[in-house]
Amino acid sequence: IDYYYDNNLSKNFIITGNSDLIRAYDYNKNEIYKKYYESRGFLNAHFSIIVYKDDNDIKLISSSFEGCIKIFNFHTGMLLNKIEKKDTQFFGICLWNQQYLFCGSKEGSIYIADIIKGKFAKNIMASDFDIITLKTITHPFYGKCMISQGILSKGIKIWINKTK
Repeated sequence: IDYYYDNNLSKNFIITGNSDLIRAYDYNKNEIYKKYYESRGFLNAHFSIIVYKDDNDIKLISSSFEGCIKIFNFHTGMLLNKIEKKDTQFFGICLWNQQYLFCGSKEGSIYIADIIKGKFAKNIMASDFDIITLKTITHPFYGKCMISQGILSKGIKIWINKTK
């Protein structure tokens, strides 16, 4: 579950990932605003959702158990792009910037998706357990970093950007 506030419409939206599709709710009207899907059954379950503004468009990104990242137009519901890696399942995702998306996976890897080029750019072997949550933070010494959480009590790791 996540939320998004659209400044242009002055509206709050609640977004939920479900086993078959994603739903956005208009908070003020208490009704479904839009449904986002590409029907394929249970493996289409959406685990993590990000809504962000890209130039003038509002986009919704989701991770799925079917091994792909899907990018939708938030207001039309149209599927804009799908980046596939069929041999894994994706859990937590984290938008690093307007080009790169970090994707936590079932086999313990963090994949870096280039959402502009529509392909996976790199794979980082993170651990021997599922990566279920990824978030960016600002560390007082290291600056912008990412933290990852493994399934159950497998711990939290901090990832530092060494390319500065």
